[in-house]
Amino acid sequence: MLGVWTESSKTFEILYVLIWYMGPINGFALLDYTGLATGQTWPIYLLLSVLLVILAFAARGRQLKSG
Repeated sequence: MLGVWTESSKTFEILYVLIWYMGPINGFALLDYTGLATGQTWPIYLLLSVLLVILAFAARGRQLKSG
């Protein structure tokens, strides 16, 4: 989704490293997408993933129509 919106992979790369460092590595439960800190984060990330995929398809469709 970030790649479609920003037309670059850099935004995703920076954001992913920050979330990875704060979540799984440091045990910050809110950003721990692996579930190591609490073991109960997968439903949040599943719903967020579905929403972001829908937004990415919508943005890409808009790009194709205008371009």
